[in-house]
Amino acid sequence: MVSPILSQTISKGEVRTIVENGDTLVIMNLEDAKVILNDLLEYEIADSLLIVYKEKDSLNTNTITLQKEVIFKLMEKSDNQQSQIFINKHVIP
Repeated sequence: MVSPILSQTISKGEVRTIVENGDTLVIMNLEDAKVILNDLLEYEIADSLLIVYKEKDSLNTNTITLQKEVIFKLMEKSDNQQSQIFINKHVIP
């Protein structure tokens, strides 16, 4: 495990890395680290919201598809009724 050097000071905007035995230590100014962590948190929230929006969109798409099917069936029923009315008017005096 890499141990930080306590007396080391890092200027704002400066980043140092130490890699040792597969461990990586990133050294940076506290304010810079807070900005990065805040951005990561916001992206994590955005990613989780994206999943919710995709699921909601999928449900809305399914609803629209079902509504279209109902509309087409109602249109077909109306056409059939119009045909029956036409036949009844012309065939049966």
